Amino acid sequence: MTSRAFSFCAILALAATPRLGAQNAWNMAPPLPTPMGETEGAAVGNKLYVMAGLSPATGRPIGAVYVFDTSTNAWTTRNPMLLPAHHIMTAVLNGKIYVFGGFTSPKEFAAWQPLNNSWEYDPATDRWKALAALPTPRGAGQAVNLGDQAMRAALAGGKAQVLGDPEHLHTCSYIPDIAAGLAILGEHPDAPGKVWHLPNDPRTRTTRQLLDLAYQAAGHPRARIQRVPVLALRAFGLFKPGARETIEMLYEFDRPFVVDSFRITALGARHTPLEQAIEATLASYREGAPS
Repeated sequence: MTSRAFSFCAILALAATPRLGAQNAWNMAPPLPTPMGETEGAAVGNKLYVMAGLSPATGRPIGAVYVFDTSTNAWTTRNPMLLPAHHIMTAVLNGKIYVFGGFTSPKEFAAWQPLNNSWEYDPATDRWKALAALPTPRGAGQAVNLGDQAMRAALAGGKAQVLGDPEHLHTCSYIPDIAAGLAILGEHPDAPGKVWHLPNDPRTRTTRQLLDLAYQAAGHPRARIQRVPVLALRAFGLFKPGARETIEMLYEFDRPFVVDSFRITALGARHTPLEQAIEATLASYREGAPS
């Protein structure tokens, strides 16, 4: 599995849509070093990272980090999360794993407490770094990118899966801009106590217009779009909590969703023009395309 260094649209609390395909066979891999549930995974190179988890013995978050090396077929224990949580959201960028939100042990056993923490984990150094907090606490969602759902399809000339109505305006942000914005907010003295929108191209397009740009950059006349049925999300949500959360977020895609990030430019944050972001994203998928 190959991690993608670039992807231009990041949406928190959005579950990846299901993909149906033939499976040749299942093979049993070595068990996790510790039994646990409610984990989240990420892939960097040929290694698979499993994080977070709940202990079946105590019912408490573990915050474990295990890495499975597909070349040696073996697990290794890495430094645990700085704050144990479960139902976190993860995304991979430039060889690093970004962790958002989740739930932690309640102070008074009434309900799990959602988190607004953001973290960067560097597999190369096995170190964690705190980033700027999310605008609101949240968990049981996913941090995903449009790349896997649309960029592969654009390169192949196939159909891109989208949520909601593709004719509405929808703001997207380039993930490297998000990472740079979070780093600025985590260090700038004027950032605490205020609400910030991370950098995005102010020339907002509809989802269809955005995908048309991607398909044309890939050498096709226009985008081919397939809307994901809500019924499919509900079915997928029976065994993946993030898909259930997606249904609650569909309002962002069934009506215009336009974000103004001008305020953060005063701190030095900058956006990447959408056309440039699309070209970089397509280039990374071309480089990692299977032969």
